[in-house]
Amino acid sequence: MQSFYHAISIPFGWIVSVFYTLSGNYLLSLFLMTLIIRLLLLPLAIKQQKSSAGQLRLQSKIARIKEQYKGDQRRINEETQAIYQREGFSSMYAGCLPLAIQMPILMGLYGVMYSPLTEVLNIATDIVDKMKAVLVTLPDYIAQTSASSTASSRATSMAEIYILKFFDQIVGSVPEAQSYADAVHTFYQKFRIFGIDLAETPNFKEFNILWLIPILAAVSSLLTSLFMFLKQRKTNPDQAKNPSAGCMILMSPLMSGYFAFILPCGVGVYWIMSNIISFVQTVVLSYTHDPRKLVAQLMIDETVERRSREDSIKKLRASTREEE
Repeated sequence: MQSFYHAISIPFGWIVSVFYTLSGNYLLSLFLMTLIIRLLLLPLAIKQQKSSAGQLRLQSKIARIKEQYKGDQRRINEETQAIYQREGFSSMYAGCLPLAIQMPILMGLYGVMYSPLTEVLNIATDIVDKMKAVLVTLPDYIAQTSASSTASSRATSMAEIYILKFFDQIVGSVPEAQSYADAVHTFYQKFRIFGIDLAETPNFKEFNILWLIPILAAVSSLLTSLFMFLKQRKTNPDQAKNPSAGCMILMSPLMSGYFAFILPCGVGVYWIMSNIISFVQTVVLSYTHDPRKLVAQLMIDETVERRSREDSIKKLRASTREEE
């Protein structure tokens, strides 16, 4: 499993490493990589807006189907799918596809966060392995990782983050690592934001400044959820009244906050960056690709196409009559 995470992390680690080499700032490197990923996902976001427009356009037809077959959910589903098929509408862009595409990206990014020595500083794997062997013998490391079963279970995957923290206790036992001392010290200094060590993990039972990361992760996610809900109330009031809509508003923020509590702060900071960029992207697309405007344009295009087809038929008939 570790080899899988390493393999999928390679391209993301290379990007962060390049940005870090150019800027010397880890947080800036992480932000630029997040921005690039969001830009690469922009076509998918546009597809989602068009999918929303497709749903909006078919609202009246679906409403008639629900009224006509009221009480027969099976027939309603069949007729609804038939309309989607006739109209060429695909709901996958509004469903699991966006999440499915982002999952390997998230796994790759987490791999980068957990492996800063190999993925960002490009320290040879055999040297890192020697440092890990020394790490597990350190009393400070043992005390931290044996504090709870959760901390112990995550210790292996977070080994490189712990090496950053205890590097000065390790380097004397691994001569090959001494040439990387300056690079590691500089990187670890950049591995902080507002005094928060990004290698630390917040604790539910201990209120301190680390709580700021999961709180900001939840709030930044809530911004996008609320904005999308308010837009949906305008474009699709019936769907917005669905009781599940309220649950969905809170689902993403709660998940963001929870995972930011159980993962290193560095992962939470990425989540905050990603949420903020996503919010800005959502706001911009809501105006540049407003579902109502897309529906209006689609209807205009269909009208133009229909009239063009009618004109072609008229010309063909006129030509046939002249030949006769």
